[in-house]
Amino acid sequence: MGFPGGLEKSIQYLNDLLQFEVLRNRNYRKTLSYFLRDNQSYVDVFQLSKHIGKHINWKPLVIELLGFDTQSVIKKYEIDAEIQRLQEVRNELAKLNDAQAGEAERYRVFLDIKLEELQEKEEEYSRFDFSTSDIEKPKELVQEVDAEITKYINENYYLKKQIENATKSIFDYRIDLKELESFYKEIGLYFEKQLVKEYEDLVAFHYELTEERNEILSEIIEEASSKYNQNVLEISRFNLRRAELLQYLNATDAMEKYKVLQEEIIGLKADILNLQDKIKSLHETHDKDLQIQDLFTKRSQEVYNIRQEIYGKKNTLLTTIKHHFSSIINKSVGDIGIITLDINKNDNVDIKPEIVDQDTKSKGNKGDGTTYKKLMCAAFDLALLATYSPMKYFKFVYHDGIFDGLDNRQKNNFYRVIQKYVSKYNIQYIFTAIQDELPPEINSENTIEKLKEEGTIIRVLHDDGNEGRLFNMPPF
Repeated sequence: MGFPGGLEKSIQYLNDLLQFEVLRNRNYRKTLSYFLRDNQSYVDVFQLSKHIGKHINWKPLVIELLGFDTQSVIKKYEIDAEIQRLQEVRNELAKLNDAQAGEAERYRVFLDIKLEELQEKEEEYSRFDFSTSDIEKPKELVQEVDAEITKYINENYYLKKQIENATKSIFDYRIDLKELESFYKEIGLYFEKQLVKEYEDLVAFHYELTEERNEILSEIIEEASSKYNQNVLEISRFNLRRAELLQYLNATDAMEKYKVLQEEIIGLKADILNLQDKIKSLHETHDKDLQIQDLFTKRSQEVYNIRQEIYGKKNTLLTTIKHHFSSIINKSVGDIGIITLDINKNDNVDIKPEIVDQDTKSKGNKGDGTTYKKLMCAAFDLALLATYSPMKYFKFVYHDGIFDGLDNRQKNNFYRVIQKYVSKYNIQYIFTAIQDELPPEINSENTIEKLKEEGTIIRVLHDDGNEGRLFNMPPF
């Protein structure tokens, strides 16, 4: 039987039960993955594989774990997203209206002239008189037909714009990963398989989004085009009807003047509609500019708040986490582990883990390799658990294949670090390893048997029957 209320309520129930004192406003699942690291989770110390996408989805979480208030960080990301959205809308409006911003007043003058001219023509139209009574009925019919034609012309004006805008918005999203991989090879960079997979996933994700968006736009184009073509047929039908009526009336000079007057009124209305649309578009562009300017003002305040938070306040939690991180790296491989926080050129917080050579005091490229990056991930996780050990928070961590790639001395060193942290900070440390990768000081038959008896080694997997499988059952 499932938990009543579904997944969300079950998460909330467990969250209430745990009563974590770390990141109180976030549920326990947000940071759980930092303490359940498989091989896919060692690519980056702070950005887990599930965090592919916008930085707002993960970076504020890490910054908060490091002891900072992230309210301004989140607001700044939200403001940036809104600025980008408004700029895209503003650019679309600018495409629709090729006029310069300063031409709005000229359009308004033209509009006033056209409106005044229309008023004069309509007054003349209302005073128009026919000498024979049998012409009055065709005159009324012509007016009705002209009204219908004007309606369809106006509707097609907007439909045409809708079709043009949707057509411009359709684009083909394709990225040649093989070409990208070839480029990496040319410049001498190794294009990791994991990176290829992440690129493929990202490209596939954006491709699906683009395809869905293009399908919607195609439907809009199809519907608008269909309606546009129907209107064209209606306009043709009404024009034929109008021609028939005017043929009846064109026997006199007065009727010729009437026809000209009608055409002038229709033309003026179309011109007025076009000018009003241009002015409206310019107004909307100006409004978007003001909104963007206002957002930049708010953004500046949030950037100031972020700088005050990162550079201007004492952060004992960060100091403790950095100390543990550095100590674990140093005791394991003899080098210095450093976590740095800085504000980049986009006014966002950058968090970087580094390994500095003990002798040369230079960074080098040690931290870029898979083995050392894996060790930095483990050091960060242990640093968090040790720092928050006095509080209600996770008390365990799982690292898959953590000893793979380390030399024997480093394996022994890190194993001793694990023992120290497990004992001192009441941490349950879980790791998996093939026997050949175990630290030498525990990789003997006697020691392994002793560790089994003590419950340190809780499961040994092998290929000799179902007993060597994780759940003692045949594969499925």
